[in-house]
Amino acid sequence: MFANLIDNSIKYTEKGGVVVKLYGNEFYVLIDVVDTGRGMSKTFIDTQLYKKFAREENVSTNVDGNGLGMYFVKEVVELHKGKISVVSEQGKGSTFTVAIPTKLKEQSSEVKVGEIK
Repeated sequence: MFANLIDNSIKYTEKGGVVVKLYGNEFYVLIDVVDTGRGMSKTFIDTQLYKKFAREENVSTNVDGNGLGMYFVKEVVELHKGKISVVSEQGKGSTFTVAIPTKLKEQSSEVKVGEIK
């Protein structure tokens, strides 16, 4: 799932770069994949992005892919009871955020990092 998000960001970023951020809290592990690529239209995000074989019309033919990647990513995120969101503007890049719930709060009294027995 993360390999696909990162790969997409690299494929669609001709100039600039891609940054991956990992952070979290007691409820979620969060991953941001931020790029300075071509971005996407709001219409495409709202109606097509997570559907099978979806590719935005203005994507040039020099970008390989079959349009299944984001469908797969969303399915895997939802299997983990997580959420995915995107903020994007054409010509200015995209930021995908994946939030996967964790049970660390429930386990915190039982888990002792670095304990030697």
